[in-house]
Amino acid sequence: MANIESKKCETHKESSLSERKLSEKAVKKTVDTFSAFLNPFDTEREHLVSIFSGQKVPEDIADDLLKVEDVGKSPSRSLWIID
Repeated sequence: MANIESKKCETHKESSLSERKLSEKAVKKTVDTFSAFLNPFDTEREHLVSIFSGQKVPEDIADDLLKVEDVGKSPSRSLWIID
């Protein structure tokens, strides 16, 4: 009985044609989804974009965000530092 060969070809379910097509479809869908995301590090943009919503940040908020480092280093800040 140990020497009986099975006539059935033993292959993994994942290697069947239908499973491969389903996997390829899932991979394509994933790639398409990531391709639709905005690149938050894109320096070619003319305005700031919210990473969360993908919408343009209002000008007044964008100006404040772009100036935050300079404001933090300004001389008026030294008035609040206690030695």
